[in-house]
Amino acid sequence: MRESDETILYQAVYKAIENGWDIMQRYEAEEWSIANNGHLGFFLAFHAKDGQVHQSLVWEQVVYNHDFAKALWPGFIDMDSNKTFEVRPADFPTLIGWVYHLQLMVVADDPMQYLGEHL
Repeated sequence: MRESDETILYQAVYKAIENGWDIMQRYEAEEWSIANNGHLGFFLAFHAKDGQVHQSLVWEQVVYNHDFAKALWPGFIDMDSNKTFEVRPADFPTLIGWVYHLQLMVVADDPMQYLGEHL
């Protein structure tokens, strides 16, 4: 993974947590960080009060997680214009935002680039 991927991952995780992703409570963590493990790539580490790593997840476990995607891409997407709405409009067809983006990210040639372009 590229160094710029670390920035994208940081921005995405920060935004998801700000939008209500409850990962910190789930792992009883006080803070989180991103580290590079060389051949495994980037991972997210959750630190307990004593500073010890309580849990770690490789980047794929983070970005392909449904709860993460729901927090990152809330709302609905207009199928024609790709505009995002917080409330589903009744007068035209929409897709659930997180499902739409997660599906496109999974099949993207470069999932991290897709993630960075759709924060």
